[in-house]
Amino acid sequence: MKKPLIVMFTSILLILILSSFSLAEDDVFVKVLPVDDEISQLEEASFNISIVNTKNYTDTFSFYSPNIDLWSIKFNPSSLKLHPADDGNILLRAKPKEVIIPGREYGIQLNIRSDKDSGLQKVYAFVNVMSQEQIDAKYTPIILMNVSEIGKLDPTLASTFTIDLENKNVRNIDKLKIKLSSDVFDEEIFTDLEPLQQKIVQFTLSMPDSTLPQEDNLIIALWIDNMTILSESVDYEVIGIEKQDYEAEFTHSLMLTKHDVVVMNQGNLEVDGKYRVSTNLLNYFFIRGDASSRFEFFDGKMYKLFHQQLQPGESYSLTVVVSYRPIVYLIIALVVLITLYYLLRSPLVVRKSVSSIKTKEGSLSELKVLLHIKNRTKRNYEDLIVLDRIPKITEIGKEFEIGTIRPTKIMTHEKKGTIAKWEMNSLDSYEERVIAYKLYSNLNILGGLTLPIALLKYRIRGKEKKASSNKIKLVIQNFKGDKKDTKED
Repeated sequence: MKKPLIVMFTSILLILILSSFSLAEDDVFVKVLPVDDEISQLEEASFNISIVNTKNYTDTFSFYSPNIDLWSIKFNPSSLKLHPADDGNILLRAKPKEVIIPGREYGIQLNIRSDKDSGLQKVYAFVNVMSQEQIDAKYTPIILMNVSEIGKLDPTLASTFTIDLENKNVRNIDKLKIKLSSDVFDEEIFTDLEPLQQKIVQFTLSMPDSTLPQEDNLIIALWIDNMTILSESVDYEVIGIEKQDYEAEFTHSLMLTKHDVVVMNQGNLEVDGKYRVSTNLLNYFFIRGDASSRFEFFDGKMYKLFHQQLQPGESYSLTVVVSYRPIVYLIIALVVLITLYYLLRSPLVVRKSVSSIKTKEGSLSELKVLLHIKNRTKRNYEDLIVLDRIPKITEIGKEFEIGTIRPTKIMTHEKKGTIAKWEMNSLDSYEERVIAYKLYSNLNILGGLTLPIALLKYRIRGKEKKASSNKIKLVIQNFKGDKKDTKED
């Protein structure tokens, strides 16, 4: 077991010595010093080649490599002119081509040729081309991030926000988490970054319409393997938006329209949620709803405005009824009332009035009473009776004017006093009769005198009906000469 180990160690030591030093006929001394000899397939290896002219004459040395099928090789400079015992340096840069397999170590052959003799000297520069696993283990992620400005955001609209990313080394970054966090936003996405890649990541910023106006700070953090590697912040402002809308369904029926409405506050400010119904001064009162309302002019038109205060995101349901049925009901009611009036009213009427009032020494002494009897229908009536009570402090006159109807009977009642009775054989359609009589008083009547109602009796289809006249109150103390004050009941 010891002998193979000794052989392997000797071989490795020999390779290292050959990679650092090379002699050719003791004329030239060459030393290869690595600057970057461990690279990825996307990087470039570099070496510093030092050469000493050990000859006793001046010579020019040129450099080239036969491995150009595997590497892109550059020398700077490509040749050196050296005097005896002089030294010089050349920079070798080598970038692997696609045929290079990562995860292996490669030796790049360098040939050094002298101009004054035919000697060729060979040295080797050894490069380790790392696999992706080796790269990930070696390189710490380095990412540059540049975020765009946000400014003012309208909560009812979506906004675009971009992040510029740049991978500054050859490490491949899988599942890079970009996390946005603030009082309003909490979002994250995953993306990949290839080695040395530049990438633009775009976010669509959206929020509830009811988000309150505010100034905030958005933190953008980059996460790899549950660790934050970079974070930045940017200021923004959520502006106040007053926005409302409604949805309405309409139901139509006879002389009626029903609005089932939902009024919504879609902004982020408190608003007076409004719903307008076109109207005019005539039909304003035929519009009703279960919310506060007022009359409003808007864009030159008249509206009945229903309204209710709404917080951001709130809504309310409203039922509005535009009904012209009350007009129909009113017309029907009037028709019914008029019909009932004509159907139920007394066909015969009697009205009492006074005239020709005479006074004596400031008190009432004589007055004339008139009973107006009228048939308001096309029908003829027969056998009518008129009864009128005579006030107790007066008496009915015995003389009657020519053409007037005389009472058929004057009766005395213990409680009701004197009652005058008139009998009429008939009363034709729309005929009017007047009964006139005089009242006398032998006493001074001061204060007041009341003339009771008169009663008219008649028959319809064998049933007795009655019609009453008005009552008259006379104010005696206001008499001046033949003038009077009267009040009818």
